[in-house]
Amino acid sequence: MQKSSNVAFKFALLFSVVVILIVSIPLFFYASLAIKHTEFTQRQELIDQSFALKQKFYSIKEGTVNFVYPRSLLFGSAILDEHDHAIFSLVDFIPAMVEEEFVHFHNQLFYKTTLEENPLGARYLIVSKNFSYNVVLIDFLMLLGVVLVLIFVSSFWILRRSIEPFEKANRYMDTFFKDAMHELKTPLGIIQLNLEILREKLGSHKGFDRANAALKVLVTLFEDIEYFIKNQHIEYLPACTALSDFLHERIDYFSDIAQTKEISFERQIQEGVWVEINRMELQRILDNTFSNALKYTNPKKSIKTRLYYLDQEKKRVVLEVEDEGIGIKDTHAIFGRYYRGDNIRGGFGIGLSIVKNICEKYGIIISVRSHVGHGSVFSYTFPVTLAREGS
Repeated sequence: MQKSSNVAFKFALLFSVVVILIVSIPLFFYASLAIKHTEFTQRQELIDQSFALKQKFYSIKEGTVNFVYPRSLLFGSAILDEHDHAIFSLVDFIPAMVEEEFVHFHNQLFYKTTLEENPLGARYLIVSKNFSYNVVLIDFLMLLGVVLVLIFVSSFWILRRSIEPFEKANRYMDTFFKDAMHELKTPLGIIQLNLEILREKLGSHKGFDRANAALKVLVTLFEDIEYFIKNQHIEYLPACTALSDFLHERIDYFSDIAQTKEISFERQIQEGVWVEINRMELQRILDNTFSNALKYTNPKKSIKTRLYYLDQEKKRVVLEVEDEGIGIKDTHAIFGRYYRGDNIRGGFGIGLSIVKNICEKYGIIISVRSHVGHGSVFSYTFPVTLAREGS
């Protein structure tokens, strides 16, 4: 639930950003027009104010001794003589201007106009007003924010609603597989136990060997699926593991399968090698490598297993499994989850996909060398941080 919400959130955010980038072009033109309109409105207000002041100046009668200069909370003004010297001023600063000109200076918009002959002896009138584009900018940002929020909320809601059916189906499938794996584990264990008991009582028989080999293949597949399901919910922590001993153990485990196909194991294993890796994840690497080698190796051939230090300092460990099978045409594609290399023998299933993910987790380098018709070599190089020498 939380994961799908995070996915929906990321996609909604990405979608919103893309839409905003597209919408920003017309919004930019809107902002430009708004700025021009605001400036035009402010200029018109200054012209209107100058006209009102002119009317008051022209209405002064000859011989008037006292004249109250008109003041305004919104506008500042000043009257100048013909030499641009201030006769009276309500502004702190008057920029250099020519007649009928607008000047924007220090968040102030100034307008200079010519006066006709008047009792004040004034030649020019300066009118000013506080002016900035902050209002336009705030409006633009508010509009942009509203659009962004609306797009994000709507896209997030749509994505969440779209994901819900798949999420529900995924939960059902997850529950089904967990229950199925739990139900299969017990009968598999019972079959394995009873086969061993029958072999002890009745002795070795090809039928028992084949049944036991088939069961081990099934168990390997079961453990792959179990790991694949659990890996989504459980964190597998690394631990010091005796690779040499564990390698012998897994080869012994697959010996029954090898015997039914008349395949032999050849071992060149450096003893006392330890690696720091989760035991179950190491088992997935070994089991899938051996399982695929057995599947594709021809009868009466051998599988060579080599474990050695790559350097004298014993800082890197290399594990190689070489088979004498049919070879692999595309060594890169085999790590895909459902790659099929041979229609008769089947594909590599999810096994090597799991191996690839585990190796990426621990920084293990995978190398596959193959010669079609002669066999393949799977090589795993464990990094310095994972290599340990046993006592």
